[in-house]
Amino acid sequence: MLSSYPTRAKGHYTEGAELIEEILDVVRKEAEGCDLLQGFQVCHSLGGGTGSGLGTLLMSKIREEFPDRMMCTFSVVPSPKVSDTVVEPYNATLSVHQLVENADEVMCIDNEALYDICFRYILQTKTIASLLTVFCPPPRPTHKKDLETADSELWRFKPPC
Repeated sequence: MLSSYPTRAKGHYTEGAELIEEILDVVRKEAEGCDLLQGFQVCHSLGGGTGSGLGTLLMSKIREEFPDRMMCTFSVVPSPKVSDTVVEPYNATLSVHQLVENADEVMCIDNEALYDICFRYILQTKTIASLLTVFCPPPRPTHKKDLETADSELWRFKPPC
């Protein structure tokens, strides 16, 4: 069972290393099901042990198996104002080397800014479900007729800010 690791070392070298083959089996299965695999996107936090340790371990293993595929990460960087543990800056610092070595693109997201956006949006709309539609929009239709309908609906969307 995967639990939250407080330090990068547990996620990268001990408990995460025990789980990595099972995780890679799932990644291989999904990659085999693709018609044209172009790359991978990894969303993780650099402050915790799971995102910084297991996440970077997974990235290095994927890079070994798929060296010619794009690796893009969306990495949440810890912030002192919303930090839970004292080791978050250390976890992030130790993970940067892995990002430089294994990622083609790294999108750094400030944890405090992300927290403020979510908090303000939830206060405005009063629902978490509406926040999920911003971060996890519904899938785009594939049929031409449905695409035309979706495009016309997109113009009616008003952003929350």
